[in-house]
Amino acid sequence: MKKYLTLLFLTFSLWVSSLHGQTEEDFEFFVIDSYITPEKPYMFNLVFSTSDSAKTQIIFNGNKVYDVSRHFTEDHKFTLNVSGMKFDSSFVPFVLIAVDRMGRRHRSEVYEAELPNDKELIGENTGGSFFNICLGGTMLLIPSVSFFPDGDGSFKYSLSKELPFISFSNIGAKYPHGYVAFEYSYVFGDNPKNIFRLNYKHIFPLDFIEYFSPGISFFTDFKGNSGLAPSISVGLFRVKDDMSFYLEYRYNLSTDGVWGNFNEIQLGFYAPFFTINY
Repeated sequence: MKKYLTLLFLTFSLWVSSLHGQTEEDFEFFVIDSYITPEKPYMFNLVFSTSDSAKTQIIFNGNKVYDVSRHFTEDHKFTLNVSGMKFDSSFVPFVLIAVDRMGRRHRSEVYEAELPNDKELIGENTGGSFFNICLGGTMLLIPSVSFFPDGDGSFKYSLSKELPFISFSNIGAKYPHGYVAFEYSYVFGDNPKNIFRLNYKHIFPLDFIEYFSPGISFFTDFKGNSGLAPSISVGLFRVKDDMSFYLEYRYNLSTDGVWGNFNEIQLGFYAPFFTINY
């Protein structure tokens, strides 16, 4: 009897292993055609297939992300006008991203497309990089401005700076799912205050504006005064690829009752230059 049970157990184990092997097949990308037209307008054309139906995107030239297929399919086509773009070399890298029906993300190897020999496309890009570095540093220095309406009809104001340090990535979207940030505010007035915050904001991209973002923050002055602040932010427009101008409303709830509850309206820039992506 033991022999039969052992044989039955081994047969069952092999059958389960076989099923597991079938369900864990590697997801594959098959690039069928990839080229940039030799004459103007310079068009990047890509045709590829996937081993299973998926929604796909392309990361072009290392940083630009575009949708390819927004519906589940195995056959994918993509076209991009690269006229007017500047590249550092004659070979442009691109990576394919796929999300299968189980919600699993797959990333291809790095492919390359060769550019036509045209000075309009291939040129020194150090100036642009230096400009981006300077612009990023400038954005880090520009503070947000907040207004605090008082009950007597007057306003107090503050200068603040929010520094995102963790982002929850959303491949293919302009914005992450959300982010965590430190924020410092200096409130002007008869009794100036230094307020330190730890913020979390969740981002919902929209078509008619940049995004809608509910959030929550914990604030303190490290002198015994602290509280919580729910908030609503609206991204009004993009200044550059990674920078947006926003309007925010916060209601600050003082948990110790020393400051009391107060409203806050803030105008500023969202610039996630130095975040760690998850």
